[in-house]
This record gives sequence, structure tokens and C-alpha cells, in this order.
Amino acid sequence: MSRILVATDGSPHAETAAAAAKRLFGPESEFIVLTVAHGPTAPSAYPAPMLAPGFDLFPVETQRDIEASVAARAESIVADIASIFGEQAETRVDWGPSGRTICDTAVAVQADVIVLGDHGHGWLGDRLMGSVARYVTHHAPCGIYLHRDPARDESAR
Repeated sequence: MSRILVATDGSPHAETAAAAAKRLFGPESEFIVLTVAHGPTAPSAYPAPMLAPGFDLFPVETQRDIEASVAARAESIVADIASIFGEQAETRVDWGPSGRTICDTAVAVQADVIVLGDHGHGWLGDRLMGSVARYVTHHAPCGIYLHRDPARDESAR
């Protein structure tokens, strides 16, 4: 039985990738649906040296509230995507940088394949925001299925 790690951010691209994974890998596979959550941190626009050691962007109570809200949203995302697979899917919410966390989770669950949706931000978007797909492609401990939505590709032409 193959173990398929479906990484999702809840976007339509990720949902399309999950549906494609179900068709491609079939009911005999075991699906693990993962979303990566991010807690409150200083905006990346501020270089670390500008922040004093021990500086907190938010008070502790606000950080807890934000983390609880993020966790609830993440649980909702994985539940929605897992519903595509029915009872075949395990769900996970892990915290950290997206690409690295996806690769670390693949190791932890002994995934045979990682499934990702490609947002297709383009060259500039990748430079400004980074590319989770690129990171996973270069660091994955297993095979990768990067799903491109043909409908999106047609509308981009």
C-alpha cells in the first residue's frame, strides 16, 4: 500500500491536486492530508537585526489567540481536503516553514509520494514569495507529484 502525503493550503489548486491524487493513486493507497500552519511572527520585511533580542511583536495573550485561530483554520482546511478521500485519509496540522515542514513530515509518515498543487505565481511571484513547490522538489525524501491545473494553464494563454 502506498502512503501519499497530500500537502494543502486550502486553495482551489490544492483541492484540484487532491482530487487528481485520488484518481491517480486509487483507493488502495493510504492518504495523509497535511496543512502547514504559521504562528504570529515578525513580518519578513523587517530584517532580524532591527528587532531587539527578546522582542515580541504581539503580547503573549494575543499570540495565543492568533495561534488558536490559525490552528482552527488549519484543522478546517485539512478536514475539507480529507473529505475528498473519505475514510481513507489521516489528517495532520504541522507548524513551521512550509517547504521544510512538508519534507520533514514526509519522512515522519514514511510517505512514498508527496502531492502538491502548483499555484503558478510566475517568475516574479516566486522571487518575491518563494516557492514551496521548488523547495519540496529539491529536498523531498520521496517521489513528488506536482499537479498543474490544465484549466488554469488554458486561461493563462
